[in-house]
Amino acid sequence: MGPDFAANVTSAIRSMEQTVIPAVDPTNSAAQEQAYLVLYHLRLFSDQHKHLLSFRLQEIRDFHALTSALLEQARAKSADLGEAGDLAAIALSASAQYLELGIPRYDDLAAAAQGLREAADRLIVNLRDQGGGDLLKSIGVDELLLDVSRRDEARARAWVKALGMDPNPGDIPALADLMKSVESRR
Repeated sequence: MGPDFAANVTSAIRSMEQTVIPAVDPTNSAAQEQAYLVLYHLRLFSDQHKHLLSFRLQEIRDFHALTSALLEQARAKSADLGEAGDLAAIALSASAQYLELGIPRYDDLAAAAQGLREAADRLIVNLRDQGGGDLLKSIGVDELLLDVSRRDEARARAWVKALGMDPNPGDIPALADLMKSVESRR
């Protein structure tokens, strides 16, 4: 179970529909209601997850505009803004970097990742077909694959660490820590 959110939520929806809800006692109306509420939220998450970052960016843009207008109007009236004005200026400055930020579509990112995985696979097969193991060895394909596989495994394990199903959770960083270390390598 990796970070393919749509597939994971779809699996949970199927589990709720095919296993959990049919097993809930039909005479227990509260349990039935809660099971359907969980199913409703899973469907909502499945529909909305692709838009979360765009939603947050628009929220930032809207409230940046509101805060800017409030400061401007209040200053035009010579209002004493005190600490609230200082905090607003800090918030405006901190959020300014996000005003023009554009986010690629989730599906485009997934397609790009899949395209790169397939391209790497095709390259390896092509190299093997051209020169066999000697060519692969001279290029260092094994080491390159092991390196990317270790990072891929770390990402996948960190993604589900919170579920508590990994036999050695101590050797996996939290997802946020892993992503910070990835960002710091750029």
